[in-house]
Amino acid sequence: MRVESIYGGSETNPLWTSQVSSPAFEGALRNSLQANGLMIKSIPDPRFEVIATLSKLDQPFIGLDMTVTSDVHYEVIESKTRKSWFDEKIQAAYTATFGDAPMAIKRLRLANEGSIRENIRIFIDKILQLSGPAETAPKR
Repeated sequence: MRVESIYGGSETNPLWTSQVSSPAFEGALRNSLQANGLMIKSIPDPRFEVIATLSKLDQPFIGLDMTVTSDVHYEVIESKTRKSWFDEKIQAAYTATFGDAPMAIKRLRLANEGSIRENIRIFIDKILQLSGPAETAPKR
């Protein structure tokens, strides 16, 4: 499996709220896929490709506990046939508390990261429940 495309992230504006950039989201997704054996770097032409679109990042403006909810549309397609194997929008929330970080901007960043991490975890759990996209390293 390889990450084909990531859409929807945006860079953080230092004068505004914390965001999730496309490169950061892509890196987190790649690392999680590798850690779960769904992506092996040594496979040059994997059987499946992932396209992920971060469509919404719902953030609070202010608060002691900050809950961020992320909506990501994941599509897993077979590389050769271009047939869709998995196509689903996943929503996940994460709350960072005042105890996690007294500074609001850091709490918001922690909530962003936690929401994306949870979203990716749910996606991987769903993929692992299905049979198909497991890649195996080439035989030597």
